[in-house]
Order: sequence, then structure tokens, then C-alpha cells
Amino acid sequence: MRELSTAKATEITSSDKDNVADGASALTHEIYSPGKSELRKKEERHADEPPSPDLKEQTDQQQKLFRKSLETRLRDLFQDSQKTNIAHDDLMLPIEYFRTRERGGADVVLYPESELYEKPITIELKAGQVAMFGYGSFLSKFSMENTLKEAYKDVCVPCKINGWRRTFDIAMPNPSHVGFAGKWEENQSLRQASFLGDGEFIPDTIAYFNVRPSEKDSVNGMLYILSDEQLKGFDAREWTYDRVDITSLLRDQGVELVGGSAYMYVGKKDFIEEDLSNVSIRNVGLRQSYLDIAKYGLDRLGAKFVNDFIKTTDPVPAHLLFYDYKRGDGSGSLKYEDQLRSTKTS
Repeated sequence: MRELSTAKATEITSSDKDNVADGASALTHEIYSPGKSELRKKEERHADEPPSPDLKEQTDQQQKLFRKSLETRLRDLFQDSQKTNIAHDDLMLPIEYFRTRERGGADVVLYPESELYEKPITIELKAGQVAMFGYGSFLSKFSMENTLKEAYKDVCVPCKINGWRRTFDIAMPNPSHVGFAGKWEENQSLRQASFLGDGEFIPDTIAYFNVRPSEKDSVNGMLYILSDEQLKGFDAREWTYDRVDITSLLRDQGVELVGGSAYMYVGKKDFIEEDLSNVSIRNVGLRQSYLDIAKYGLDRLGAKFVNDFIKTTDPVPAHLLFYDYKRGDGSGSLKYEDQLRSTKTS
């Protein structure tokens, strides 16, 4: 059995969950309305009670308001840029977007937030095991489980590595994600970018989280334990990334691995977009559903982790953001189809 020598991983109790949620609430950016809403107050007073139908209806309304506010913000930003020719840097969605959160606990094994990054940790790996450092969608255990095809039941260790910064500059050929703008009548900015008719479009590539060397920064993430066989599935999923050994970087931060190595995925040069500010959504799109996956994971990791995430993550390129769905036939952009053909013939 794996041992953690100087800090013990414990299952979060219901009271721990409330403490984590309350800590993150103190940093929550209120997008829906200024100040603390009545709905928020009701949630905090009755966190342990099942939501009433009226409260659920109010929550649904709040979610709709959030979507509408985001669409309105994007539309206004694009209209302003057309009028004044402002720089694309001004079209970045505030990274505080990731501070919006849901109530709820984390169904994962975590260290108490008070000990986050603070105490040395030793993880003993069994034969045939490795550690994987997730910093984007892998912050969500459920995203990991989609690749594993089973529930993840090992430890999840929050940690960080120095000398790296989180970016959005990897552009993966688009297999099947379709953007749709016409469904939201107010969203003029996205409708102007669509080119399939009826408000739908397929970006050539999709932007995803990446990390780049940066001496002054540290990237936080979650460390998972995988078998060699499971790692092959993640290699296939992250085919536009190189798997890099970060065992020594973790050791520098007090995480000692015994019996194996730790890895992190770093974008391959051939798939990196050096400057997203001048890129069209037709060429590179950023899926709203992808950001939601990362935000869902962050919502369950506490205030300190979220704050550290915000500090060392580039702003979201809002001019590339779109709502999306997957084509059932699996076909995607022409660029992706060309990639498939070249792969089959090589």
C-alpha cells in the first residue's frame, strides 16, 4: 500500500467540504450581481438541506443570467473593437472567471487546505506505476476518468512546480467540435465569425491549456497515480503534447517519489500558436465547455489553489471563445481530415 511519509491523505468529510467551500466563497467573483445575492445567503444558511424546487428554479435562472452576461460581454467587446480598433489584448476575458463556483464538495482524496504545498510528502510507487501532473482539464477528476474509462480511486496530491506558466497556446486539429452562435440571438460577435450557415461553424483547430517555461512563475496542479498501461491512454489523448519528466521539479517543491517518475504534458512546437491576439476564431477556437471542465475542477479545490491558479495563468482569449457540441459522425475541420489522411498514408 502506498505510504505518504509526512502528510496523510484523508477523505474530505462533509464539514471539511463546507470549510473549503466557505474559504473559496470569500474570493468568489460575483458575476451574477454585485454584492452577495439572496440566493447565495440562502445557500450558506441551508447548505446541508436539499434544495427546494423554488431554490432550484432560482439557481437555473442564475445560470442563465451568467451565460447571458458572458455573451453580452463578448458582443460588447467585439463591437467596441470594431469602432475604436482597440488592441486584441483588450479582448481578453478576465481570469477571475475561474473564481465563479458552485456549492458542493469534492469526491476526491485531498490534503487539508491549510497544509497545501506546505509539508514535504513522500509517495511510494509500486512496480509499473507512474505519477502524472495535471494542470488544465485534468484538474477535474471526472475528466481524467473519461480517459481511464473507470473511477479513479488513488490519491490526488495538490502540488506545484517552479519555472513554468499556464497558457492557452496549443492548437489541436479539430476532430468534431462544432461552434454555434445563431442559437443566441444577442451574440453578434460569434455569429459574424460563423461560416457554415445557420449560425454554425467548425474552427480548424481548438485551443487548449499548455505550459511554457517562465522563471518567475510556478504552475499548480494535481498529481495522480497511474499504471503504465493507463498512461498509454493519456499519451493518445494528449497526442499534440510531449510527455516530460518532472520528478526533480516536484522534489524541489517537497514531493518525493520513491520507485518511479512523474510526468507532465508540454505542447509540441508544431502545434503552438505564438500569438493568439491576431488569430481568427475560424482558425483557432476556444471551447466554452473546455473552460467549464477546468472551472468544475477548481470549484472543488479551495480558495488558495484557485488564487494560485489565477496568478500564473494567461488571460483567456475571449475573441476565440465559442459554445460547442460534437458532431455525431465524428467528422471535423478540413485541417483535421487532412491530418487523418496524412497519418493513414504515412
